[in-house]
Amino acid sequence: MRSIALAAVIILVSGGPVWAEGFGFLSGEQLLKNCQSKDMSETWSCQNYVSGAVDTIQLTQRLTMACMFIPPEGLTEDQAVGVVLEYHKAHPEEPWMSGARNVIAAMATAYPCRK
Repeated sequence: MRSIALAAVIILVSGGPVWAEGFGFLSGEQLLKNCQSKDMSETWSCQNYVSGAVDTIQLTQRLTMACMFIPPEGLTEDQAVGVVLEYHKAHPEEPWMSGARNVIAAMATAYPCRK
């Protein structure tokens, strides 16, 4: 079971343009648009997406014992969205990635695993 979950995480993390185009529900570009929107429903969509992705990744980490990032104690939804937005600003060449891949990359950059 752990091997299958770890393989799924590795595929998710290593995905390229095909990942966003052929698989996934939300592109990084759409996630960024929602996170920057003045429309409350799009803003909520962004917050829910980021929150769900972070929760899922943390659960996967616990099940597989594979570390992708270590968020600080008490990380809020707004802070997580801020991390994703900062990542987008620093990596404007990556909007083609899936929204989930963008969340993983942002969180791993901001809160790397201890070595």
